[in-house]
This record gives sequence, C-alpha cells and structure tokens, in this order.
Amino acid sequence: QDLSTMMTLRDQNANLQETVASLQGDKAKLNGLLDSERDRRQEAEKTMAAMRQEMQAERRELKAMKRNGTDEVNRVQAHYAQLKVDLENDLQAVREAATRQEKTLREDIADLQAKSTKELERLRREVGNKAESLRRFADDCEHLRREKE
Repeated sequence: QDLSTMMTLRDQNANLQETVASLQGDKAKLNGLLDSERDRRQEAEKTMAAMRQEMQAERRELKAMKRNGTDEVNRVQAHYAQLKVDLENDLQAVREAATRQEKTLREDIADLQAKSTKELERLRREVGNKAESLRRFADDCEHLRREKE
C-alpha cells in the first residue's frame, strides 16, 4: 500500500508539473500577444511620425502658396486640417485598442496565475493528507509490531 501511495504521489507530482508547464506556456503565449500589440502600437507611432513629416511639408508648401497668393491655399488648409483630424482619430483608436488588449492580456495572465496557485495549493493539501495517512499507517504498523513482540 505504501508503494501504491508513493506511486500515486509521484503521478500527482508529474501531473502538477505538466499543469505548471502548460500554464507557463499559456503565459508565454499571452506575453507574445502583448509584445505583438506593443509592436503594432510602435508601427502606428512610426506611421504617425511619417504623416507628421508629410503635414510639415504641406505646411511649408502652404506658406509658399500664400506668398504666391494662389487659390490653392484654401484646398491645402482643408486637406491639412482633415489629415490632422484623421491622424488624431486613428492614433486615439490605436491607443484605445492597445490599452484594451493590454488590459485583457493582463487579466488573462492574472487568471492563469490564480488558477495555477489554487491548483498548487489543492495538490499540496492532497499530498499533505496522503503523507499524514502514511504516517498513521506507519504508526499502526509499529504498534502492531510491538504488540506482536
């Protein structure tokens, strides 16, 4: 029976290690998603910087047109204003999406960690109960041995 209990404990330990490895894999995947979202945000920032440069170039062009007194000024101003609004809206949408994704990923990681901790505690209690049962069994055996003598 001791051997059976030891085998059961060893199997439970192996199962626990598999669970921990699986949870660590899930955590790594979630961290990968978080990194991917961060990369997407950085790419959006780069695109914004390029668009800012384009707007600055258009602003310089606008100044030149004003000096020349051309009617093109109004068109460029309207285009510039629309670009600025579009950029600000796009950036805000990207930031909000990234924030939501990051929050979701952090919640998922926290959930997995909580589940892992609960499972570890349950298994520790179970192993402790089995160990106590083995101690009682060993005490009973010792008591029987003494009675036999």
